[in-house]
Amino acid sequence: MRFIHSLQRARYVLAILATLVVAFAGVALWVPRAYQKEDPHNPDALKKNFYAQIKKGVGAEVRFAHAKASAAEVRDSVGSANDFIRGRSNMGMSEQTKTRLEALELASLQSGSRISTTALSVALADTITERITGLSDPDIKAAAASLNPSGETVSLRADGRYRVARGEFAPEVKKFRNQLAAGDAAAAAAVRATVNAEVENSVELLSQASPEQFGRAPEEGLTPTQALVVTYSVLTDDNLADSSADLQQKILHAPKNGKGKDKANGKADAAYGPRGRLFSSPTHLIFNQNSMGRFLDRLEKGGGK
Repeated sequence: MRFIHSLQRARYVLAILATLVVAFAGVALWVPRAYQKEDPHNPDALKKNFYAQIKKGVGAEVRFAHAKASAAEVRDSVGSANDFIRGRSNMGMSEQTKTRLEALELASLQSGSRISTTALSVALADTITERITGLSDPDIKAAAASLNPSGETVSLRADGRYRVARGEFAPEVKKFRNQLAAGDAAAAAAVRATVNAEVENSVELLSQASPEQFGRAPEEGLTPTQALVVTYSVLTDDNLADSSADLQQKILHAPKNGKGKDKANGKADAAYGPRGRLFSSPTHLIFNQNSMGRFLDRLEKGGGK
């Protein structure tokens, strides 16, 4: 019962980092509502259309390196992943993180060693747990504000599902933070279970939608660059669909959410991430040089602590 209670509370906590909060069976539940409206009575056409959008997104715009790739080709591959993420969220890897990822990717390709979905889930869950325990009360308040910039409720999903009263969010997160800081095993297990479900779901979807890139991932695992792209997807609730041009059109037609252009740094609106027009989330709390460094440390060691 304690584990179930912790898992329920984990839904609030993982929303801070914009992780998907519940495991779902079936690809249709990943499909944005815009696609569902096209033909809700034809799930096969719906799935085909959604897969096509993923191919136009990550399938076309990220160039994952092949097994015999040179160091220069690996650098270009990591660069394409960074450009893809930055273009969709205004977040990107630091030069230090890119250099580290390039080295890990080259070693993975040369050795044939891959990261299992289990190892990725453990590495991400433990990084999230570590980050949550270090959150200050102002961090939590800012996180709540970025999930729906106005209104009395907070959406934990990009499609509007799992809304909670804004006033409930911070107290629940603080309780969970304190549980984790105290070494509560049930709380830590709840984070791992939730993250594992989302990583497995994401990799399965990508393997079906873009088999050229991810077709063997469920059985053979991921390269470090693939693992980072999946991590970005899980954290931001970005399903990696749509080309850059198509995504910009969606941003232009998205309802104004009060944030607009980031005048502090001159960046244009992004679809996802801390100022996302399609879904706003405080992903920068973990998608930053320090947390990503710890995450890559765990991946290199095989997953955990």
